[in-house]
Amino acid sequence: FINTIRLLINKYREWKNKKDS
Repeated sequence: FINTIRLLINKYREWKNKKDS
């Protein structure tokens, strides 16, 4: 469960990075 949350946060950060760029 925690692993999934960490993965989601990682994807969210990547998506945010791409959006900011």
